[in-house]
Amino acid sequence: MADSGQQNLTIQQALDLAAQYQNAGQFPEAERLYQEILRVDPNNAAAHNDLGLTLQISGRLDEARAILRKAIALKPDLAEAHYNLANALKDLGELDVSIDSYRQAITLNPNYLWAHNNLGLALFERENLDEAVASYRRALAIEPDYPLAHYNLGNALTGLGALDEAIASYHKALAIKPDYADVHCNLGAAFWAQSKLDEAAASFQKAIAIAPDFADAHENLAYILLSQGKLKEGWEKFEWRLKVKNFGTRILPIEMWQGLSLQGKSILVYAEQGVGDEITFASCIGDLLKRSPDKLILECAPRLEALFARSFPGADVHGRPRGDDLSWLGDKARPDYALPIGSLPKFFRNSAADFPEGDAYLVPHPELVEKWMGRLAPLKDGPKIGISWRGGLGASDGRRSSPPLSDWQALLSMKASFINLQYGDVSGELAGVCAGNNVQIHDWEDNDPLTDIDSQAALISCLDLVITIGNTTAHVAGALGTPTWVLLEKIPYWRWSEAFGDSPPLYRSVRLFRQQRRLDWGDVMERVADALNEFIGNR
Repeated sequence: MADSGQQNLTIQQALDLAAQYQNAGQFPEAERLYQEILRVDPNNAAAHNDLGLTLQISGRLDEARAILRKAIALKPDLAEAHYNLANALKDLGELDVSIDSYRQAITLNPNYLWAHNNLGLALFERENLDEAVASYRRALAIEPDYPLAHYNLGNALTGLGALDEAIASYHKALAIKPDYADVHCNLGAAFWAQSKLDEAAASFQKAIAIAPDFADAHENLAYILLSQGKLKEGWEKFEWRLKVKNFGTRILPIEMWQGLSLQGKSILVYAEQGVGDEITFASCIGDLLKRSPDKLILECAPRLEALFARSFPGADVHGRPRGDDLSWLGDKARPDYALPIGSLPKFFRNSAADFPEGDAYLVPHPELVEKWMGRLAPLKDGPKIGISWRGGLGASDGRRSSPPLSDWQALLSMKASFINLQYGDVSGELAGVCAGNNVQIHDWEDNDPLTDIDSQAALISCLDLVITIGNTTAHVAGALGTPTWVLLEKIPYWRWSEAFGDSPPLYRSVRLFRQQRRLDWGDVMERVADALNEFIGNR
């Protein structure tokens, strides 16, 4: 066969040349040559496999899948084709089928190092962490000096909570490849999970020294600094979140505000992250209004619109789904500046003294407050206490950050009127804890914070106390100034920094109850029970 510039190439020579193109990243040239080979020899399984690999690397996954299946049909015992197909299927999100293909490759070639490693990746993505660990260890039995497998093993062990073993795996990877920035970053995360903040910061800094634009490492370092109470340095680092892949914060085509005078200028502050984050960062809106902008447009989650409009009457509040289409701003000139709401604290919250002295910055709806006062008035059994016990997380994260409702039994048996503030359908949990336990948790079907957070805020404002984990309920209650007790996991989010003790400056009405040992809620619930006994006794 012939190639431009090359005459009378054999099939093998053409395959070798195409592989050179592929290795050099010249994928169109490689694809063209593989197609020429298949025109001459349509049943060449190796050419199908190599073409499929080229297409997979180029991101043309559907085409790659079809070509690789053709390679396997022509040569069922071609382990490499099964492996390449598995990679394409994994990239397509077809995890179960990809796992089968990796296993078929390993059956054909038990010492297939990459297949063992990538099988582990697919199992990890599917949250089969024990099986992922086993796959990485098989890879390392074949090649003990394979840094990627040590790194991946560390990630799976971290997911299982085996932090000492994970750290040992990361160190093994670094002994082989000291400049492995990803390993330094994830080692920092493991130290962080052990409350070793100084070691975590040092690891993130090493990752940044190796890869100065490593946004994830910068962002993680920001959280460490904020957790240590180093607010000014932390907020500056926090800006790196805008460069983290898949973080989800938009950068709009409007000049970013850098703290300049807003006299005669308009500014758009727009939503990012979750509803709880929006509430946290909204504490700075009052400070921004004091800069006297000509107009402050505040974009927020739709369910926060009414609450924010009432709480910040100097702002033009719009509850909208997030997107880059700014046509909703109307025909008037676009704002002079824009800023994601999470960037406000770097201008207004650089020390504990910068936080407002008042207990509240959100204002509940007066008519809804009257409605809930009427609902609560007949409840004569002690103080009225709202409870919320979990967030919107996956099972493993939820258990780490949330004590199950069954752990609340001692509290719920005390002389008080308990009110359900938990979002989502929790009827089964409520029935389970109340049945036969002489416990009553009041619940109203028309209170659904997932759809009407304004009503939930009004209810919370009427309560004597809220006991919750660090979820959206905690932020609503704290921002309303309602006395609130927050139950925290061992490594809480930055806003609950240990540097500020058990009374965070963000929410003056909040008291924190921290885990002493990771995953152990028993001690927390005992301390809350003692505090609640005292609270009830003093009323």
